[in-house]
Amino acid sequence: MTHKNGSPLGSPSLKDVDDNARSLDLLVCGDSPTYMDRRGVQRRSWAGMEGEFVASQTKRDTEFRVFLEASGYEVPVDYIGGLEITRSTQTIRFSGELYKAKFNVLPFITANWSADSVNFIAVGDSSLRQEMADPCLGAGLSAWRVSKLDKCISTAADALNHLEVPIWAFADRAVGYIEGGDPATWDWGPAFVAADKAIDAVSRGGCISVRAGIYGVASECIIAGLGKWVKGYGSTATELRAISGYTGDILKFINSSYCKVTGIKGVGCGGESQRIVYMPYRPDVGVTLQNRIEDVQAEKCSVGILLENPVHCTIQDVRTTRDCMRYGLHSDFIAGVGAGQGGTRLCT
Repeated sequence: MTHKNGSPLGSPSLKDVDDNARSLDLLVCGDSPTYMDRRGVQRRSWAGMEGEFVASQTKRDTEFRVFLEASGYEVPVDYIGGLEITRSTQTIRFSGELYKAKFNVLPFITANWSADSVNFIAVGDSSLRQEMADPCLGAGLSAWRVSKLDKCISTAADALNHLEVPIWAFADRAVGYIEGGDPATWDWGPAFVAADKAIDAVSRGGCISVRAGIYGVASECIIAGLGKWVKGYGSTATELRAISGYTGDILKFINSSYCKVTGIKGVGCGGESQRIVYMPYRPDVGVTLQNRIEDVQAEKCSVGILLENPVHCTIQDVRTTRDCMRYGLHSDFIAGVGAGQGGTRLCT
């Protein structure tokens, strides 16, 4: 300032007016970040305020980018040329790895990986953790197979191995299987065989769970050995239905004892020797022993349910229709191969 009178505010002195005019000029047009007013106080100039604003914005932008980096990512897309990469949350997939763009190269359009690779950094496990935490995606990212349970349950896999074996765990073995297709049109015979073998690999006996729905059958659903259980969700909910033209057995137990079938409806194609549930005698002892059949309905077959030489078996709540041509429920005594029939309780 030229005069620096130090006069109080509101001074009418022309010297103060001159100092104020000079201060205004420094405030608005000066390049320095500060200036001295007429009373000797250091003030920020317009240039100083603009500089501080830009610095603050840069700091906030940096903090926001750090926040984004620590935050979630968008659903990955496969890398191809021509992708517009405009956000740091975008992720791309290349050769099985996930990547995101570096901050300092945004925005850009992909061309080819050899040129673009320097613009990306790998984020694989970070994106995976986010997907695992998503209730719609997480469980679907974890694989599982039927395994032997030989320790205290401590993981999700252990818990699953403690439960029944779902037939849907072997749906891809069904002939004609396609994701999203109609299970009534697939042949589930191979799926039952695979589920039965999976049980044999880890334990002696077990349960195959068949959820509500219609399941096509064009080959025998074979269950072999002791202590097996095929469990439906009720004979009005779970149906094994022969695919048009198939006249073989639907559910067949081989070398069976201590086995069960519950909650199943079977529908055949009217074959002359077709059976919905068939339990032939065990060649080693000549009988089928202590099997249980409950809440089973049979339609359109030769014999709804057939047991050979049953001993101490229980059959209850079984319903068969008149289109079971020979018998709805029948037990055959095959002479000379076993102890004969005894102790079997029929409560139909």
